[in-house]
Amino acid sequence: MDEVRHKLSDLLPPKINITVTGEAEVAQIFNINIKGAKYKPVAGSRVKAGTITRNSKVRVLRKKDVVYDGTLDSLKNVQKDVPVMRKGSDCGLSFEGWGGFQEGDLVQCYDVAEEKRYL
Repeated sequence: MDEVRHKLSDLLPPKINITVTGEAEVAQIFNINIKGAKYKPVAGSRVKAGTITRNSKVRVLRKKDVVYDGTLDSLKNVQKDVPVMRKGSDCGLSFEGWGGFQEGDLVQCYDVAEEKRYL
């Protein structure tokens, strides 16, 4: 019986746990121009809770609907690349392959962990 239970447990899909590690609100949108070349817009944001980390996954919520789910292209503080921004600080965010954010959008930084399930 234990052997069958073990084999069936191996067939179960893993349980996925999503933990929000930080939130930031887009306050203003900036267009960055360097030497006449126009780059994608940057979301000027303020971290409301937790930390925003450069390597974490992010999703953008607009009126409680997810409009983007991906990764950060850059995380800046006063034109310097930084790895982490903490609660209460201002930062510039740009997203990989997406620039459709608006003022008032909520940016959530999250971690995904898979947990093996058993019968």
